[in-house]
Amino acid sequence: MADGSHVSSFSSIRRSLVWLALGAMLLAAGSGCWVPYVIDLGMGELAVLFNSSPITDVLAAGGLDLNAETKLRYVLDVRSYAVDVLGLNGGDSYLTYHDSGEGDVLYNVSACRKDRFEPHVWTFPIVGTLEYIGFFDECQAHSYGRWLEANGWDVYLYPPAGYSTLGWFPDPLFRAALDRDVIDLADLVIHEFTHNTAYKPGNSVFNESLATFVGRTGTLAYLADRFGQDNGVLAFALKRWQDTDLYNRFWYELYAALEALYGRQDLTSDQKIARREEVFDEFKQRFRDDYLPEFHDPERYAGLTALEFDNALVMIHRRYNLDLDLFQAVYDALGQDLPAAIRVFTASAGADDPKQYLRDWLATRQ
Repeated sequence: MADGSHVSSFSSIRRSLVWLALGAMLLAAGSGCWVPYVIDLGMGELAVLFNSSPITDVLAAGGLDLNAETKLRYVLDVRSYAVDVLGLNGGDSYLTYHDSGEGDVLYNVSACRKDRFEPHVWTFPIVGTLEYIGFFDECQAHSYGRWLEANGWDVYLYPPAGYSTLGWFPDPLFRAALDRDVIDLADLVIHEFTHNTAYKPGNSVFNESLATFVGRTGTLAYLADRFGQDNGVLAFALKRWQDTDLYNRFWYELYAALEALYGRQDLTSDQKIARREEVFDEFKQRFRDDYLPEFHDPERYAGLTALEFDNALVMIHRRYNLDLDLFQAVYDALGQDLPAAIRVFTASAGADDPKQYLRDWLATRQ
């Protein structure tokens, strides 16, 4: 890398440290007993930043296997498309690479009441309420998850493939992302850049569902632009998301069945919790019999029925996939002009109720 790029990289890290210090003070000031957590989170972010290298430096140094080199160059190209063509805010994200080895970097914990769909929320300054909380230390994540379970919550712990600090820091690409195929890798980059661009504090469902829609739609646009409308990868991506839509339908139907159960006034909380197991068993069987045969790639979903179903798992799928048809309607109303749709989505994030803003916007187009 040229000297100027090194200076730019150093300035970016230094700027990040200032923001990290300010952010930690704000979080600690407003989080009370969460001060130790905030300190651990800050130290984890520092470790990630200091152990990340500019992707251009990693490529110039050589020594990479063909897959890693190809994927890193691919990420830079997707990044350019997301910023220059789609108009997303890339900031300094995904210009650096963090080789985390075989392990994961971050672990998210989500929780929900057992007898109703009431997610546990965590409240912090700036970002507002979140329906999940992240840990850089796996043991801490599991320990906190066990504490939640002991206090009566359904808990689900999972390692996200990436995360967005909303442009505060130069979010790096993690080594584990290189195991993704070109479809999922492009989706990851565009998904996280959507958070940098349109984010409603305190509304996890809107933020994640919007990023899901833009990630999917932006990936299709990228593949068509780079490889042509008739390329096999684009056709494969369309089939994959047909599978995803079918998968989401399964979770919608399970949610509706459980919502009906939890809404019954003639059952106690304990009775609802006991009877939900019958619903879970019924839907697992339905998935095996009715859903799996319909997938283009059934192997991708075959392990679902081995999971332990609970409300936390159901809510995660709902959070990332709710009202995608609303975003699609805006996109269609604009002649499937994704950059224009992203501008509308960004404006909606500034409204008190982003989805109502979009519904009102659609009403004016009729």
